[in-house]
Amino acid sequence: PTQNGVEIIFIMTHLPKQKYKRWYEESWYCSSSPAVMRGIDPRSHTLTIECPSSTQSIKVGDVAQYSIPSNICPWKFKPARVSACTMVKGSEAKSQLPAWIAYHRLIGIEQFYIYLNDDEEKDEPPFHHENVHWIPFQDTLNKKFLLQRAMQNDCIARARNQSDWVALYDVDEFFQLMDGSTDVSTILQPYDGKRIGGISIKNVFFGHHPEEVGKELEKNTSVLENFVWRVPSPCKGRVREKMIVQPNRVEYFS
Repeated sequence: PTQNGVEIIFIMTHLPKQKYKRWYEESWYCSSSPAVMRGIDPRSHTLTIECPSSTQSIKVGDVAQYSIPSNICPWKFKPARVSACTMVKGSEAKSQLPAWIAYHRLIGIEQFYIYLNDDEEKDEPPFHHENVHWIPFQDTLNKKFLLQRAMQNDCIARARNQSDWVALYDVDEFFQLMDGSTDVSTILQPYDGKRIGGISIKNVFFGHHPEEVGKELEKNTSVLENFVWRVPSPCKGRVREKMIVQPNRVEYFS
């Protein structure tokens, strides 16, 4: 929702720059009326359109139709200081979720937006919790990183005006608080309200103990139990960094 009473929809595409205009003019409809284009950013493959607030679906020519189910509208979520977004696919990834959520709740993350990229997840999510919000997000383009960009921008849009901060990372990644900190909010506090999109966090790889490399993993054990051997130092330079962003200060994420 915006001050003009319309919804802004972010659509991620993978078209050459010269084809954006023709594709937009021929394809986009808000229910039965044409969409209004507000901007194109080829750098992040983002097309921004506006539809009336009464719009129930967006039609994309003969390609696809996407609608937002009423049970995942962002204004129904509880306000949160810090939220987190991730996307999962397959039974192995979903089995990691309970430990991932429990760990990050302990360090102060309150709300979780879980995107389900799985054709089998058409009925019920793996489990229910008032602080976990499930969003169906099937991969129809078969382009992993393009879909991830779309998910991240969608989550930022949903968290806007609902969370002060949103962490964007994967279900096999864990934030480790340093220097005796026990709550991520205390680390973020010095940056509250500053004119920055977010803060970046260095990545450190964990794996098996050298003596266990090649051995079969025990079933029903978590990532935290399996990978306890740490590399000597974080990745150098801007490699595989993770972000915690202020959703109200992010136009698009790439």
